[in-house]
Amino acid sequence: MNVDPAIPSLNAQLHVYGWGYVKGATDLVYTDSLQGGAPTDFAGPQGTCGRWSDYDPKYNLCAAGRMPNTWHIVDSCNGDSGGPLVADTPTGPRLVGTVDYGDVLCGNSYVDPGVYAPVSTLASWISDVVATTPHLSIANNTIVEGNPYYGNKTMHFTVTLDHAVPAAVQVDFKTADGSAKAGSDYKATSGTLTIPPNARTGTINVVIISDKVKEPTEGFFVVLSNPRVANLARGNAVGWILDNN
Repeated sequence: MNVDPAIPSLNAQLHVYGWGYVKGATDLVYTDSLQGGAPTDFAGPQGTCGRWSDYDPKYNLCAAGRMPNTWHIVDSCNGDSGGPLVADTPTGPRLVGTVDYGDVLCGNSYVDPGVYAPVSTLASWISDVVATTPHLSIANNTIVEGNPYYGNKTMHFTVTLDHAVPAAVQVDFKTADGSAKAGSDYKATSGTLTIPPNARTGTINVVIISDKVKEPTEGFFVVLSNPRVANLARGNAVGWILDNN
């Protein structure tokens, strides 16, 4: 789906999607299915949303659709925050906003309709981020096994972004056995690595268990998955353990 930096015209054909409640007020009904509606009446910057005390035409827009023969309206509801507001265009659907806030009496024509954050205020930032999505890579490493008299050692795996971005980048990781086995050669670990905004590297640490047993060179894996604000260029690394005996 493309991002449309323009504010939609009045009465534009819009659709809102979300996982929130399907009824408001005291009879809240939650759904486990993605819901979609067509709030066809775009009220514009000077519409009824102006009654909200924190409504700002520069950063907000509102939309709602009339349902025939009822006082209900097509509206966003509790739990829909962040959901897309999509416009139909000759070139296909375009994202024009996201659900921001609304009244607990959602879907009630006697209260203010839902308020949306227009992507027009963030279009430049969105385009920059989408066009420059970074790629993550993790590097192999090698360590000489330690002497148990001096304790265990720690192997450091460096995760690198091909370029920095102004947002935190996260990626999940876990170790996996190769010829080296968790519990006897290294300590299994898993978690989430966070690379801070404008930084390019992060480190995953794995404890290597020291012993006095003569062994061949052994290896295990560190596997990356589920990157956020980035894609994976290289998601697997090998940790080689050299024998010290």
